[in-house]
Amino acid sequence: MLILLIYFSVKHNSPFSFLTADERNLYIKAGVTSCIGMGTFYAALNISRIVVVAPFQNTSPIFILILSYFFLQRLEDITKILIFGSILVIAGAMLIGFLM
Repeated sequence: MLILLIYFSVKHNSPFSFLTADERNLYIKAGVTSCIGMGTFYAALNISRIVVVAPFQNTSPIFILILSYFFLQRLEDITKILIFGSILVIAGAMLIGFLM
């Protein structure tokens, strides 16, 4: 990845040149948040067993639903079926977590 970054900076021909600065910053923030999420997942695996940690990772739809409501109001429609599906995923994850 570092080699590609150096190559594109030397050639001044970035594959992301079509993105505006705001869009580029959004992608960078999304990548950093994704890395933090995976880091906390692996840190939780060091502390506990996979059967306890994995169901909690499956609760991400509720956080995505809440954050998309606040940040993507004009792009994302929060419907009753979307909320119901998220609740089902969380209930299933909690059920697996409690039964293990």
